[in-house]
Amino acid sequence: MKSLKSAAGELVLIVAGVMIALSADAWMEGQRAQRDEGANLRAILGDLDAAVAALDESNASQDRIRAGLRSLLLTGGDANPDSLATWVEHGLYRLGTYEPGLGAVGAIEQTDAISRLPFSIQQGISRLNRLVHWVETTDEDLTRSQQIIIDPFLTQRYALAPALLRSGAVALDIEPGPIDREGLRSTEFRSIAVFKLALLDTDATRRAELAAHLSDLRRQILNRLEEI
Repeated sequence: MKSLKSAAGELVLIVAGVMIALSADAWMEGQRAQRDEGANLRAILGDLDAAVAALDESNASQDRIRAGLRSLLLTGGDANPDSLATWVEHGLYRLGTYEPGLGAVGAIEQTDAISRLPFSIQQGISRLNRLVHWVETTDEDLTRSQQIIIDPFLTQRYALAPALLRSGAVALDIEPGPIDREGLRSTEFRSIAVFKLALLDTDATRRAELAAHLSDLRRQILNRLEEI
């Protein structure tokens, strides 16, 4: 009877030892999972911070483009050469396209680490990709319109101001000549300017939605980092 009690006691100790070991393993695994999640969230947060900075810079560039186009439309070329050069450079030559980066986000999406993030953050990343794609689609439209419509106008119908050429802002193989103010009063120019402004307005709407989502996703990640 005594040996039976002793055996039972030993069995209890063994079971308790196994349970403690399993609990310790589970705790350690949980700690590793939290560390991995935290590292991934911080990497994503770094991407988002860079994406916000890039969006702010690109939006500022597009604001200058709009200002240049509107000034050209309002004045019809009746301004001093330096002002015209600046407006043409920003309004007609520049694009202000957006390059968000998001390298860490893409790398995490290629692994099963994405599935271990909170579902709301997974959804947020998926929506982020869609919004970035919509902005990039409008940027591609801007680039195509630049190549097909605006660049030919700059080279064939409008003699760029010497100040613009000297600045190196436009790498075109043409000789500096006098400003062709009539080109800036043409129906062709007005159509080009209005079309580009319409594309920029579409882009601005999509960028505003992207900016709001970036802010919301950053907040979610920061909250989750505080939890873990």
